[in-house]
Amino acid sequence: MTPRRINLAGIETIATGGWHTVALNKQNQVWVWGGNWYGQLGLSSIDNESTPRRVNLPSIKQVAAGEWHTVALDKEGYLWSWGSNERGQLGDGSIGEGVYKSIPQRADLVNIVVN
Repeated sequence: MTPRRINLAGIETIATGGWHTVALNKQNQVWVWGGNWYGQLGLSSIDNESTPRRVNLPSIKQVAAGEWHTVALDKEGYLWSWGSNERGQLGDGSIGEGVYKSIPQRADLVNIVVN
């Protein structure tokens, strides 16, 4: 296999999950691609994506990816999460096998400080 250049400029941060990739650009926009079996791309579907797609979120300053879920911290200090919630990793109070969110959900956490 030969590495391939992805045509996505201005990326400042990248995170990888088990089967998906999340990138944050200089405009504070989140881009995702890869496996999406549990909605971890946040695109309101569970279709896999082979090219980067922008996630509908407010201005984001940090992203992280778990094996089957994704989280983002916005400029106002709110945490957004989506994907699998089998072990309660989305922080929204729900939990269980087959529980997933394919659209980013704002958690009831605010004023998270990241150094």
